[in-house]
Amino acid sequence: MAKAPQVSIWESALRQQIYLGDEPFVARMQALAEPRRAAARETPRAQRSRTATLQQWLAVCSTRDEALYRAHTESGLSMTALAGELGLSVSRVSRLIARVEQGLGEAG
Repeated sequence: MAKAPQVSIWESALRQQIYLGDEPFVARMQALAEPRRAAARETPRAQRSRTATLQQWLAVCSTRDEALYRAHTESGLSMTALAGELGLSVSRVSRLIARVEQGLGEAG
């Protein structure tokens, strides 16, 4: 019996914490799920909306710190995922997000 090859799927193939496949597959599956998700009244509005990636937040926010804050709070991206994407430590990302939160508290 041939030995199965060692494949590391979790680091390279798991997409958006639910899909196992390449980017076109993820896009197809999300497109199929979108009509049902948008119509489901029992699903909270925040979960029905599409989430933006960190790269999308970086493109529309005036600072990297604001993009991190919005990606974490509005898109639900974990600090671990954000840290990995930017090459920062999780504690650094946590401090950057906290600094934005503190600034929002002072402004309000």
